[in-house]
Amino acid sequence: MLFAVVNLARKCKIDAESALQRATNKFLARFNQLEDELRRRGKRLGDVELAEMDAIWDRIKNDEARMTNAQGMTKHE
Repeated sequence: MLFAVVNLARKCKIDAESALQRATNKFLARFNQLEDELRRRGKRLGDVELAEMDAIWDRIKNDEARMTNAQGMTKHE
């Protein structure tokens, strides 16, 4: 499956290694933010239900999207 994805990326003229690195960096940043939020709440990963972690993760993603959209709007104004 990995080879198929790499070949698809190549056909789409995407550098698969760079795309994977960007995705990994984004995941790590989000995960660190998740851990920070849990610490602020006085909790650890093993202390919370999956639903709570999902809610925090979704908020982090939504915050990123809002920031990206706001940056895009200021560039085009």
